[in-house]
Amino acid sequence: AGITWEPSFHLENSVAVGAVDVSQSHPDIVWVGTGEGTSRNSVGIGDGGYKSEDGGQTWKNMGLENTRHISQILIDRNDPDIVYIGALGHLWGPNEERGLFKTTDGGQTWAKVLYVDESTGIADLAMDPSNNRILYAATWDYLRKPFHFRSGGPGSAIYKTTNGGETWRKIHLGLPSGAYGRIGLDVCRSRPEVVYALVENANSGIFRSEDKGETWKRMGDQQTYDRVNFRPFYYSKITLDPNNDLVVYVYSGSSYVSRDGGKTFSSISGGTHPDHHMIWVDPHNSQHLLDGNDGGIDISYDGGESWHSVRAGAWSEVYQVGYDMRDPYYVYVGLQDNGSWG
Repeated sequence: AGITWEPSFHLENSVAVGAVDVSQSHPDIVWVGTGEGTSRNSVGIGDGGYKSEDGGQTWKNMGLENTRHISQILIDRNDPDIVYIGALGHLWGPNEERGLFKTTDGGQTWAKVLYVDESTGIADLAMDPSNNRILYAATWDYLRKPFHFRSGGPGSAIYKTTNGGETWRKIHLGLPSGAYGRIGLDVCRSRPEVVYALVENANSGIFRSEDKGETWKRMGDQQTYDRVNFRPFYYSKITLDPNNDLVVYVYSGSSYVSRDGGKTFSSISGGTHPDHHMIWVDPHNSQHLLDGNDGGIDISYDGGESWHSVRAGAWSEVYQVGYDMRDPYYVYVGLQDNGSWG
């Protein structure tokens, strides 16, 4: 249940991971998208999508090597050969191998089914739990330079398909005007007509749709958004309770929960390591949460009131290695957000 761990994806060309998905119909089939899905100036790049057919024991690179940063992977619930990969693309410059890619033959061939331009990638992707032909995609127009970062532009939008990616259209009725930055999406498992969007904009906010994205209503205002998602380019993730469409999780420096549909939030990250990047809610028990953060993994069985911190894995990211001239010599490492060690 998450207490002990063994390495799985650690011998490949890139071990920077932006997305993981497990086939619901064939659980031994697992996909990993390499390259961190954030856009900091210190992220690790990837070399495409990897597939395992033995539950993560062995892996095979299935292409898309030049996507660099994969933000989302979705496997069709009924057919494990149908896979969608959302790619951010190059962080430091334009490239065409970004956007949404789809395979129908298990990764042997790929089609680019949603592409805006060479500066716009996919920030988030969600599938309708009741209809695997309906998908929502958040495109993101962005560019990082050594001296500047641009989050947002004309390429950013929310798109919807009802035919498995053959055609797409923008859905924005009720969303603020002006250019969008990074957008996070999620669909409620128990009420698939309910979709939430975490929207970076000059008038940022948390938005809810009750008609599968056709119209949107503002729930959280700019002040609420800034509190729970204070660095949109780095976070911008939203998770819904699969059993209650009014319970919404947003996480950034801390983890927050709303029990009124995103209007107000309270912190639930007491005792955990800061900088939160993923929350999973058990569909069989909404009080059971997993929180992935810069310190590792924390587990709660009371809806975030208390947490058990898992320290059994080598979660730390090493930024720098040094050594001295002693005999025997000492080795030193600087860890991302976890101090320096010798």
